[in-house]
Amino acid sequence: PAEFLKPTDSPRDPGQGEPATVFRYDVVWEFISAIAQGRPAVPSFYDGLVAQRVADAVLQSHDQRRWIELPDEPA
Repeated sequence: PAEFLKPTDSPRDPGQGEPATVFRYDVVWEFISAIAQGRPAVPSFYDGLVAQRVADAVLQSHDQRRWIELPDEPA
């Protein structure tokens, strides 16, 4: 769906540019907009932490050939 192609209210036309390149514009736009509006940026640092822990668990699972349990809340 088109609403997932760019952040809400982003001035960028989602039909223009290479997706592998223009997503960087969206990340910077969201970060600066959050600062200007005094709101938390999305994704947050916490979201990044959770995503990194999942990625690390995937690599560990591959290396050890077993499931890796993740806590509900990162420590």
